[in-house]
Amino acid sequence: MSILTKIRTLRHVRPAAEPDLPDVAHAVAIIMDGNARWARKRGLPIAAGHRAGTKALRRTVEAAIDLGVDSLAVYAFSTENWNRPPEEVELLMEIFTETIERELPDLVRQGVRTRFIGRRDRAPVPLKQRMAALEGETEGNRKLDLWIAFDYGGRAEIVDAANRAVAGGEEVDEGDLCGLPQCTRYARPGPADPDVGRIAGLQFPPVATRLCRAGLHRHALAGLRRGAASCRSRRLRQPQAPLRRSVVAPLVSRVLVTLVGLPLVLAIVWAGGWWLFALVGVAAILALHEYALMIRSLRPVILAAYAGALLSLLGAHLAGLEWTLAGFLTTMVFAFLLHWIATTRQSATVAIASTVLGAAWIGLCLAHVLLVRQIPTNGELATFTILLAVWAGDIGAFFAGRMIGRHKLAPALSPGKTWEGFLFGTAATIFVAFVALYKQDYLSIWQSIVLGAVIAVAAPLGDLFESALKRDMQVKDSGRLLAAHGGVLDRIDSLLFAVVASYYLLRAFNAA
Repeated sequence: MSILTKIRTLRHVRPAAEPDLPDVAHAVAIIMDGNARWARKRGLPIAAGHRAGTKALRRTVEAAIDLGVDSLAVYAFSTENWNRPPEEVELLMEIFTETIERELPDLVRQGVRTRFIGRRDRAPVPLKQRMAALEGETEGNRKLDLWIAFDYGGRAEIVDAANRAVAGGEEVDEGDLCGLPQCTRYARPGPADPDVGRIAGLQFPPVATRLCRAGLHRHALAGLRRGAASCRSRRLRQPQAPLRRSVVAPLVSRVLVTLVGLPLVLAIVWAGGWWLFALVGVAAILALHEYALMIRSLRPVILAAYAGALLSLLGAHLAGLEWTLAGFLTTMVFAFLLHWIATTRQSATVAIASTVLGAAWIGLCLAHVLLVRQIPTNGELATFTILLAVWAGDIGAFFAGRMIGRHKLAPALSPGKTWEGFLFGTAATIFVAFVALYKQDYLSIWQSIVLGAVIAVAAPLGDLFESALKRDMQVKDSGRLLAAHGGVLDRIDSLLFAVVASYYLLRAFNAA
Protein backbone atom coordinates (compact mmCIF):
# COMPACT_ATOMS: atom_id res chain seq x y z
CA MET A 1 0.00 0.00 0.00
CA SER A 2 1.44 3.33 -1.05
CA ILE A 3 1.94 6.22 1.36
CA LEU A 4 -0.75 8.24 -0.47
CA THR A 5 -3.25 5.40 -0.03
CA LYS A 6 -2.41 5.21 3.68
CA ILE A 7 -2.98 8.95 4.10
CA ARG A 8 -6.36 8.71 2.32
CA THR A 9 -7.34 5.80 4.55
CA LEU A 10 -6.39 7.69 7.73
CA ARG A 11 -8.60 10.61 6.67
CA HIS A 12 -11.66 8.37 7.04
CA VAL A 13 -10.62 7.03 10.45
CA ARG A 14 -12.65 8.41 13.32
CA PRO A 15 -11.54 8.14 16.94
CA ALA A 16 -13.53 5.71 19.02
CA ALA A 17 -16.09 7.25 21.32
CA GLU A 18 -14.93 7.54 24.90
CA PRO A 19 -16.86 5.25 27.24
CA ASP A 20 -19.27 6.91 29.62
CA LEU A 21 -18.18 7.28 33.20
CA PRO A 22 -19.45 4.42 35.34
CA ASP A 23 -22.31 5.00 37.70
CA VAL A 24 -20.81 5.98 41.03
CA ALA A 25 -22.20 6.82 44.43
CA HIS A 26 -22.90 10.46 45.04
CA ALA A 27 -21.62 10.21 48.62
CA VAL A 28 -18.59 8.12 49.67
CA ALA A 29 -17.14 7.67 53.17
CA ILE A 30 -13.67 6.26 53.89
CA ILE A 31 -12.09 5.26 57.19
CA MET A 32 -8.37 6.06 57.10
CA ASP A 33 -7.02 3.03 58.94
CA GLY A 34 -4.06 0.69 58.76
CA ASN A 35 -1.28 3.26 58.42
CA ALA A 36 0.74 1.76 61.28
CA ARG A 37 0.36 -1.78 59.91
CA TRP A 38 1.42 -0.56 56.47
CA ALA A 39 4.59 0.98 57.96
CA ARG A 40 5.48 -2.04 60.13
CA LYS A 41 5.03 -4.39 57.18
CA ARG A 42 7.67 -2.43 55.27
CA GLY A 43 10.04 -1.95 58.21
CA LEU A 44 9.35 1.80 58.38
CA PRO A 45 8.50 4.05 61.33
CA ILE A 46 4.83 4.69 62.05
CA ALA A 47 5.22 8.29 60.86
CA ALA A 48 5.93 6.98 57.37
CA GLY A 49 2.57 5.19 57.38
CA HIS A 50 0.66 8.28 58.46
CA ARG A 51 2.32 10.45 55.82
CA ALA A 52 1.67 7.79 53.19
CA GLY A 53 -1.98 7.97 54.26
CA THR A 54 -2.09 11.69 53.46
CA LYS A 55 -0.72 11.01 49.99
CA ALA A 56 -3.35 8.31 49.49
CA LEU A 57 -5.98 10.83 50.56
CA ARG A 58 -4.83 13.24 47.87
CA ARG A 59 -5.08 10.55 45.19
CA THR A 60 -8.51 9.57 46.49
CA VAL A 61 -9.81 13.14 46.32
CA GLU A 62 -8.53 13.59 42.78
CA ALA A 63 -10.13 10.27 41.73
CA ALA A 64 -13.43 11.34 43.32
CA ILE A 65 -13.37 14.53 41.27
CA ASP A 66 -12.69 12.58 38.06
CA LEU A 67 -15.49 10.09 38.76
CA GLY A 68 -18.05 12.74 39.60
CA VAL A 69 -18.52 12.02 43.31
CA ASP A 70 -20.40 14.84 45.00
CA SER A 71 -19.50 14.23 48.66
CA LEU A 72 -16.45 12.50 50.12
CA ALA A 73 -16.11 11.97 53.88
CA VAL A 74 -12.86 10.71 55.41
CA TYR A 75 -12.66 9.62 59.03
CA ALA A 76 -9.14 10.67 59.96
CA PHE A 77 -8.79 11.02 63.75
CA SER A 78 -11.25 9.57 66.27
CA THR A 79 -11.72 10.34 69.95
CA GLU A 80 -10.00 7.04 70.78
CA ASN A 81 -6.86 8.16 68.94
CA TRP A 82 -6.07 10.53 71.81
CA ASN A 83 -5.16 7.41 73.82
CA ARG A 84 -2.21 6.68 71.56
CA PRO A 85 1.31 7.42 72.88
CA PRO A 86 1.81 11.19 73.33
CA GLU A 87 4.65 11.21 70.80
CA GLU A 88 2.42 9.67 68.13
CA VAL A 89 -0.44 12.07 68.91
CA GLU A 90 1.91 15.04 68.62
CA LEU A 91 3.19 13.65 65.33
CA LEU A 92 -0.36 13.25 64.01
CA MET A 93 -1.17 16.86 64.88
CA GLU A 94 1.95 17.95 63.01
CA ILE A 95 1.00 15.81 60.00
CA PHE A 96 -2.50 17.32 60.00
CA THR A 97 -0.99 20.81 59.95
CA GLU A 98 1.49 19.90 57.20
CA THR A 99 -1.25 18.32 55.08
CA ILE A 100 -3.41 21.42 55.25
CA GLU A 101 -0.46 23.65 54.37
CA ARG A 102 1.05 21.57 51.59
CA GLU A 103 -1.44 19.10 50.15
CA LEU A 104 -4.97 20.45 50.36
CA PRO A 105 -4.46 24.00 49.01
CA ASP A 106 -3.65 22.49 45.61
CA LEU A 107 -7.14 21.00 45.59
CA VAL A 108 -8.73 24.39 46.15
CA ARG A 109 -8.08 25.29 42.54
CA GLN A 110 -9.91 22.12 41.49
CA GLY A 111 -13.14 23.19 43.16
CA VAL A 112 -13.00 21.19 46.41
CA ARG A 113 -15.00 22.56 49.33
CA THR A 114 -13.44 21.34 52.57
CA ARG A 115 -15.25 21.03 55.89
CA PHE A 116 -14.02 19.62 59.21
CA ILE A 117 -16.57 17.80 61.35
CA GLY A 118 -16.24 16.55 64.89
CA ARG A 119 -14.60 18.43 67.74
CA ARG A 120 -11.82 20.98 67.61
CA ASP A 121 -11.47 22.07 71.22
CA ARG A 122 -8.60 19.66 71.90
CA ALA A 123 -6.67 20.43 68.72
CA PRO A 124 -3.54 22.62 68.90
CA VAL A 125 -4.18 26.30 68.22
CA PRO A 126 -2.16 26.41 64.95
CA LEU A 127 -4.13 23.44 63.62
CA LYS A 128 -7.47 25.04 64.50
CA GLN A 129 -6.40 28.23 62.75
CA ARG A 130 -5.48 26.35 59.59
CA MET A 131 -8.74 24.41 59.66
CA ALA A 132 -10.73 27.64 59.80
CA ALA A 133 -8.59 29.26 57.11
CA LEU A 134 -9.02 26.32 54.72
CA GLU A 135 -12.80 26.26 55.25
CA GLY A 136 -13.00 29.96 54.53
CA GLU A 137 -10.80 29.68 51.45
CA THR A 138 -12.89 26.87 49.93
CA GLU A 139 -16.33 28.23 50.88
CA GLY A 140 -17.32 29.04 47.31
CA ASN A 141 -16.19 25.75 45.71
CA ARG A 142 -18.87 23.35 44.51
CA LYS A 143 -17.22 20.55 42.51
CA LEU A 144 -16.68 18.24 45.52
CA ASP A 145 -17.59 18.45 49.20
CA LEU A 146 -14.72 17.02 51.24
CA TRP A 147 -15.64 16.27 54.86
CA ILE A 148 -12.74 15.49 57.20
CA ALA A 149 -13.80 13.95 60.51
CA PHE A 150 -11.47 15.04 63.31
CA ASP A 151 -11.87 14.02 66.96
CA TYR A 152 -15.07 12.20 66.05
CA GLY A 153 -16.85 9.39 67.86
CA GLY A 154 -20.38 8.00 67.96
CA ARG A 155 -20.61 8.14 71.73
CA ALA A 156 -19.28 11.68 71.88
CA GLU A 157 -21.71 12.83 69.17
CA ILE A 158 -24.69 11.32 71.01
CA VAL A 159 -23.58 12.93 74.28
CA ASP A 160 -23.18 16.31 72.60
CA ALA A 161 -26.55 16.04 70.87
CA ALA A 162 -28.33 15.04 74.07
CA ASN A 163 -26.68 17.82 76.05
CA ARG A 164 -27.74 20.36 73.45
CA ALA A 165 -31.27 18.98 73.61
CA VAL A 166 -31.29 19.40 77.40
CA ALA A 167 -29.94 22.92 77.02
CA GLY A 168 -32.76 23.59 74.55
CA GLY A 169 -35.37 22.66 77.16
CA GLU A 170 -36.19 19.08 76.10
CA GLU A 171 -36.25 16.19 78.54
CA VAL A 172 -33.84 13.36 77.91
CA ASP A 173 -33.55 10.12 79.85
CA GLU A 174 -31.78 6.87 79.20
CA GLY A 175 -34.83 5.17 77.74
CA ASP A 176 -35.14 7.80 75.01
CA LEU A 177 -31.62 7.45 73.60
CA CYS A 178 -32.64 4.85 70.99
CA GLY A 179 -35.82 6.67 70.02
CA LEU A 180 -34.98 10.34 70.09
CA PRO A 181 -35.22 11.72 66.56
CA GLN A 182 -35.78 15.19 67.98
CA CYS A 183 -32.20 15.19 69.34
CA THR A 184 -30.76 14.85 65.86
CA ARG A 185 -31.28 18.51 65.14
CA TYR A 186 -28.80 19.26 67.92
CA ALA A 187 -26.05 17.15 66.32
CA ARG A 188 -23.03 18.75 64.74
CA PRO A 189 -23.20 19.55 61.01
CA GLY A 190 -22.26 16.63 58.82
CA PRO A 191 -22.17 15.63 55.15
CA ALA A 192 -25.42 15.29 53.29
CA ASP A 193 -26.45 11.73 52.45
CA PRO A 194 -29.29 10.61 50.14
CA ASP A 195 -30.17 7.70 52.46
CA VAL A 196 -31.18 9.99 55.31
CA GLY A 197 -34.58 10.56 53.72
CA ARG A 198 -34.23 14.34 53.38
CA ILE A 199 -35.68 14.92 56.86
CA ALA A 200 -35.25 18.59 57.73
CA GLY A 201 -32.53 19.15 60.28
CA LEU A 202 -31.55 15.46 60.48
CA GLN A 203 -27.75 15.25 60.50
CA PHE A 204 -26.99 11.90 62.12
CA PRO A 205 -25.14 9.45 59.86
CA PRO A 206 -27.55 7.05 58.08
CA VAL A 207 -26.50 4.02 60.13
CA ALA A 208 -27.13 5.85 63.41
CA THR A 209 -30.47 7.08 62.11
CA ARG A 210 -31.60 3.58 61.18
CA LEU A 211 -30.50 2.24 64.57
CA CYS A 212 -32.52 4.91 66.33
CA ARG A 213 -35.57 3.95 64.28
CA ALA A 214 -35.08 0.22 64.73
CA GLY A 215 -36.70 0.16 68.17
CA LEU A 216 -34.23 -2.32 69.62
CA HIS A 217 -35.53 -4.31 72.58
CA ARG A 218 -32.00 -4.65 74.00
CA HIS A 219 -28.99 -2.40 74.16
CA ALA A 220 -26.96 -2.31 70.96
CA LEU A 221 -23.75 -2.35 72.99
CA ALA A 222 -23.11 -5.66 74.72
CA GLY A 223 -22.58 -5.53 78.45
CA LEU A 224 -24.15 -2.11 78.90
CA ARG A 225 -26.15 -2.08 82.12
CA ARG A 226 -29.26 -0.01 82.48
CA GLY A 227 -29.14 2.15 85.57
CA ALA A 228 -31.27 4.81 87.11
CA ALA A 229 -30.55 8.32 85.93
CA SER A 230 -29.09 10.68 88.48
CA CYS A 231 -31.54 13.13 89.99
CA ARG A 232 -28.84 15.69 90.52
CA SER A 233 -28.22 16.43 86.89
CA ARG A 234 -30.13 15.78 83.69
CA ARG A 235 -27.01 16.19 81.56
CA LEU A 236 -25.13 13.14 80.35
CA ARG A 237 -21.62 12.56 81.59
CA GLN A 238 -18.95 13.78 79.23
CA PRO A 239 -16.46 11.19 77.95
CA GLN A 240 -13.21 11.17 79.84
CA ALA A 241 -10.62 13.44 78.30
CA PRO A 242 -7.53 11.65 77.04
CA LEU A 243 -4.17 12.17 78.59
CA ARG A 244 -2.39 15.14 77.07
CA ARG A 245 1.29 15.87 77.13
CA SER A 246 2.14 18.57 79.60
CA VAL A 247 3.70 21.72 78.22
CA VAL A 248 5.92 22.11 81.27
CA ALA A 249 7.42 18.60 81.17
CA PRO A 250 9.45 19.04 77.93
CA LEU A 251 10.77 22.39 79.14
CA VAL A 252 11.83 20.94 82.50
CA SER A 253 13.47 18.03 80.70
CA ARG A 254 15.38 20.41 78.45
CA VAL A 255 16.58 22.46 81.41
CA LEU A 256 17.71 19.40 83.39
CA VAL A 257 19.63 17.91 80.47
CA THR A 258 21.31 21.27 79.85
CA LEU A 259 22.24 21.80 83.51
CA VAL A 260 23.83 18.36 83.71
CA GLY A 261 25.37 18.16 80.26
CA LEU A 262 26.73 21.68 79.74
CA PRO A 263 29.23 21.74 82.67
CA LEU A 264 30.36 18.20 81.86
CA VAL A 265 31.03 18.99 78.20
CA LEU A 266 32.84 22.24 79.00
CA ALA A 267 35.00 20.48 81.60
CA ILE A 268 36.02 17.78 79.11
CA VAL A 269 36.74 20.42 76.45
CA TRP A 270 38.99 22.22 78.95
CA ALA A 271 40.82 18.96 79.73
CA GLY A 272 41.27 18.16 76.04
CA GLY A 273 43.47 15.26 74.97
CA TRP A 274 42.09 11.73 75.09
CA TRP A 275 39.20 12.89 77.29
CA LEU A 276 37.85 15.04 74.49
CA PHE A 277 38.57 12.31 71.95
CA ALA A 278 36.53 9.84 74.03
CA LEU A 279 33.62 12.28 74.35
CA VAL A 280 33.55 13.04 70.64
CA GLY A 281 33.97 9.36 69.79
CA VAL A 282 30.99 8.33 71.94
CA ALA A 283 28.90 11.14 70.43
CA ALA A 284 29.87 9.99 66.91
CA ILE A 285 28.93 6.36 67.61
CA LEU A 286 25.57 7.27 69.16
CA ALA A 287 24.76 9.74 66.38
CA LEU A 288 25.70 7.22 63.69
CA HIS A 289 23.52 4.62 65.37
CA GLU A 290 20.56 7.02 65.25
CA TYR A 291 21.42 7.89 61.66
CA ALA A 292 21.46 4.19 60.73
CA LEU A 293 18.03 3.64 62.29
CA MET A 294 16.70 6.70 60.50
CA ILE A 295 17.84 5.63 57.01
CA ARG A 296 17.63 1.85 57.45
CA SER A 297 15.38 1.60 54.39
CA LEU A 298 18.41 2.68 52.31
CA ARG A 299 20.41 -0.29 53.68
CA PRO A 300 23.59 1.64 54.57
CA VAL A 301 26.78 -0.31 55.19
CA ILE A 302 26.92 1.15 58.65
CA LEU A 303 30.07 -0.67 59.80
CA ALA A 304 31.99 1.25 57.15
CA ALA A 305 30.53 4.52 58.46
CA TYR A 306 31.63 3.67 62.00
CA ALA A 307 35.13 2.80 60.80
CA GLY A 308 35.50 5.92 58.65
CA ALA A 309 34.19 8.24 61.36
CA LEU A 310 36.44 6.83 64.09
CA LEU A 311 39.50 6.87 61.81
CA SER A 312 38.71 10.47 60.92
CA LEU A 313 38.57 11.37 64.62
CA LEU A 314 41.79 9.47 65.29
CA GLY A 315 43.54 11.25 62.44
CA ALA A 316 42.43 14.62 63.80
CA HIS A 317 43.59 13.75 67.30
CA LEU A 318 47.01 12.43 66.32
CA ALA A 319 48.10 14.14 63.13
CA GLY A 320 45.90 17.04 62.02
CA LEU A 321 43.78 17.91 59.00
CA GLU A 322 45.53 15.74 56.38
CA TRP A 323 45.12 12.52 58.33
CA THR A 324 41.57 13.53 59.22
CA LEU A 325 40.66 13.50 55.52
CA ALA A 326 42.62 10.29 54.97
CA GLY A 327 40.66 8.56 57.73
CA PHE A 328 37.38 9.71 56.26
CA LEU A 329 38.25 8.53 52.73
CA THR A 330 38.63 4.97 54.00
CA THR A 331 34.84 4.97 54.35
CA MET A 332 34.37 4.50 50.62
CA VAL A 333 36.79 1.56 50.49
CA PHE A 334 35.17 -0.19 53.47
CA ALA A 335 31.68 0.52 52.16
CA PHE A 336 32.44 -0.99 48.76
CA LEU A 337 34.08 -4.10 50.21
CA LEU A 338 31.32 -4.72 52.76
CA HIS A 339 28.59 -4.13 50.19
CA TRP A 340 30.36 -6.54 47.85
CA ILE A 341 30.24 -9.40 50.33
CA ALA A 342 26.85 -8.50 51.78
CA THR A 343 23.48 -9.80 50.61
CA THR A 344 21.61 -6.49 50.72
CA ARG A 345 18.98 -5.87 48.06
CA GLN A 346 19.72 -2.16 47.91
CA SER A 347 21.73 -0.79 44.99
CA ALA A 348 25.40 -0.07 45.53
CA THR A 349 24.94 3.60 44.63
CA VAL A 350 22.31 4.23 47.31
CA ALA A 351 23.86 2.06 50.02
CA ILE A 352 27.40 3.40 49.63
CA ALA A 353 26.28 7.02 49.18
CA SER A 354 24.18 6.94 52.37
CA THR A 355 27.11 5.37 54.22
CA VAL A 356 29.60 7.99 53.07
CA LEU A 357 27.11 10.75 53.91
CA GLY A 358 26.86 9.53 57.51
CA ALA A 359 30.64 9.32 57.94
CA ALA A 360 31.14 12.79 56.45
CA TRP A 361 28.26 14.54 58.16
CA ILE A 362 28.92 13.10 61.62
CA GLY A 363 32.48 11.78 61.78
CA LEU A 364 34.28 14.34 59.63
CA CYS A 365 32.38 17.30 61.08
CA LEU A 366 32.96 16.19 64.69
CA ALA A 367 36.66 15.77 63.90
CA HIS A 368 36.78 19.54 63.43
CA VAL A 369 35.96 19.94 67.13
CA LEU A 370 39.29 18.26 67.84
CA LEU A 371 41.02 20.40 65.20
CA VAL A 372 39.70 23.62 66.75
CA ARG A 373 40.73 22.48 70.22
CA GLN A 374 44.27 21.78 68.94
CA ILE A 375 44.85 25.36 67.78
CA PRO A 376 48.25 26.16 69.34
CA THR A 377 47.13 29.34 71.05
CA ASN A 378 43.67 29.90 72.47
CA GLY A 379 42.31 26.56 71.27
CA GLU A 380 40.26 26.22 74.45
CA LEU A 381 38.86 29.74 74.01
CA ALA A 382 37.90 29.12 70.37
CA THR A 383 36.14 25.83 71.21
CA PHE A 384 34.28 27.38 74.14
CA THR A 385 33.19 30.28 71.97
CA ILE A 386 31.82 28.05 69.22
CA LEU A 387 29.96 25.76 71.64
CA LEU A 388 28.46 28.58 73.69
CA ALA A 389 27.49 30.57 70.59
CA VAL A 390 25.72 27.57 69.05
CA TRP A 391 23.87 26.81 72.28
CA ALA A 392 22.91 30.45 72.76
CA GLY A 393 21.51 30.60 69.25
CA ASP A 394 19.50 27.40 69.76
CA ILE A 395 18.05 28.60 73.06
CA GLY A 396 17.26 32.07 71.75
CA ALA A 397 15.57 30.73 68.63
CA PHE A 398 13.58 28.18 70.65
CA PHE A 399 12.10 30.63 73.14
CA ALA A 400 11.59 33.47 70.64
CA GLY A 401 9.88 31.08 68.22
CA ARG A 402 7.54 29.84 70.95
CA MET A 403 6.66 33.30 72.27
CA ILE A 404 6.59 35.62 69.26
CA GLY A 405 7.13 33.36 66.24
CA ARG A 406 4.61 34.02 63.46
CA HIS A 407 6.37 33.71 60.09
CA LYS A 408 7.63 30.27 59.06
CA LEU A 409 11.30 30.03 58.17
CA ALA A 410 11.12 26.73 56.25
CA PRO A 411 7.58 25.32 56.43
CA ALA A 412 8.34 22.42 54.10
CA LEU A 413 11.33 21.22 56.17
CA SER A 414 10.67 22.35 59.74
CA PRO A 415 7.28 23.96 60.43
CA GLY A 416 8.29 24.88 63.98
CA LYS A 417 11.07 27.28 62.96
CA THR A 418 10.24 30.94 62.43
CA TRP A 419 12.00 34.02 61.12
CA GLU A 420 11.50 35.70 64.50
CA GLY A 421 13.31 32.83 66.20
CA PHE A 422 16.10 32.94 63.62
CA LEU A 423 16.67 36.67 64.08
CA PHE A 424 16.62 36.43 67.87
CA GLY A 425 18.98 33.43 67.74
CA THR A 426 21.33 35.32 65.41
CA ALA A 427 21.50 38.25 67.82
CA ALA A 428 22.21 35.89 70.74
CA THR A 429 24.93 34.07 68.79
CA ILE A 430 26.77 37.24 67.74
CA PHE A 431 26.48 38.67 71.24
CA VAL A 432 27.98 35.56 72.88
CA ALA A 433 30.83 35.38 70.35
CA PHE A 434 31.61 39.06 70.86
CA VAL A 435 31.57 38.83 74.67
CA ALA A 436 33.64 35.62 74.74
CA LEU A 437 36.39 37.06 72.52
CA TYR A 438 36.30 40.69 73.69
CA LYS A 439 39.75 41.89 74.82
CA GLN A 440 41.24 38.40 74.56
CA ASP A 441 44.02 39.36 72.12
CA TYR A 442 42.88 36.55 69.84
CA LEU A 443 40.48 38.11 67.32
CA SER A 444 39.67 41.72 66.64
CA ILE A 445 36.22 43.11 67.31
CA TRP A 446 35.10 42.89 63.70
CA GLN A 447 36.51 39.37 63.36
CA SER A 448 34.60 38.17 66.43
CA ILE A 449 31.40 39.69 65.01
CA VAL A 450 31.99 37.98 61.66
CA LEU A 451 32.64 34.69 63.46
CA GLY A 452 29.36 35.07 65.35
CA ALA A 453 27.49 35.84 62.11
CA VAL A 454 28.95 32.77 60.38
CA ILE A 455 27.95 30.55 63.30
CA ALA A 456 24.48 32.15 63.33
CA VAL A 457 23.95 31.12 59.69
CA ALA A 458 25.73 27.75 59.71
CA ALA A 459 24.04 26.40 62.84
CA PRO A 460 20.43 26.73 61.57
CA LEU A 461 21.52 25.30 58.22
CA GLY A 462 22.82 22.23 60.05
CA ASP A 463 19.52 21.93 61.88
CA LEU A 464 17.55 22.25 58.64
CA PHE A 465 19.81 19.69 56.96
CA GLU A 466 18.85 17.10 59.57
CA SER A 467 15.20 18.14 59.25
CA ALA A 468 15.39 17.49 55.51
CA LEU A 469 16.77 14.00 56.11
CA LYS A 470 14.13 13.26 58.73
CA ARG A 471 11.46 14.51 56.36
CA ASP A 472 12.68 12.17 53.62
CA MET A 473 12.86 9.25 56.04
CA GLN A 474 9.47 10.13 57.61
CA VAL A 475 10.68 10.36 61.24
CA LYS A 476 10.16 13.06 63.84
CA ASP A 477 13.21 12.69 66.11
CA SER A 478 16.44 10.78 65.60
CA GLY A 479 16.09 9.26 69.09
CA ARG A 480 14.88 9.75 72.66
CA LEU A 481 18.15 9.42 74.57
CA LEU A 482 18.17 13.07 75.66
CA ALA A 483 14.45 13.22 76.51
CA ALA A 484 12.88 16.43 75.18
CA HIS A 485 16.08 17.24 73.26
CA GLY A 486 15.49 14.11 71.17
CA GLY A 487 18.53 12.06 70.23
CA VAL A 488 22.23 12.87 70.19
CA LEU A 489 21.98 13.77 66.51
CA ASP A 490 19.16 16.20 67.27
CA ARG A 491 21.39 17.88 69.86
CA ILE A 492 24.56 18.23 67.77
CA ASP A 493 23.08 18.89 64.31
CA SER A 494 23.64 22.65 64.60
CA LEU A 495 27.20 22.17 65.84
CA LEU A 496 28.21 19.93 62.94
CA PHE A 497 27.98 22.68 60.33
CA ALA A 498 28.98 25.51 62.66
CA VAL A 499 32.27 23.99 63.84
CA VAL A 500 33.42 23.28 60.27
CA ALA A 501 32.60 26.81 59.10
CA SER A 502 34.27 28.30 62.20
CA TYR A 503 37.47 26.30 61.78
CA TYR A 504 38.09 27.40 58.20
CA LEU A 505 37.12 30.99 59.01
CA LEU A 506 39.72 30.98 61.80
CA ARG A 507 42.26 29.66 59.32
CA ALA A 508 41.34 32.52 56.97
CA PHE A 509 41.97 34.93 59.86
CA ASN A 510 45.35 33.25 60.48
CA ALA A 511 44.07 32.30 63.93
CA ALA A 512 44.29 28.52 63.46
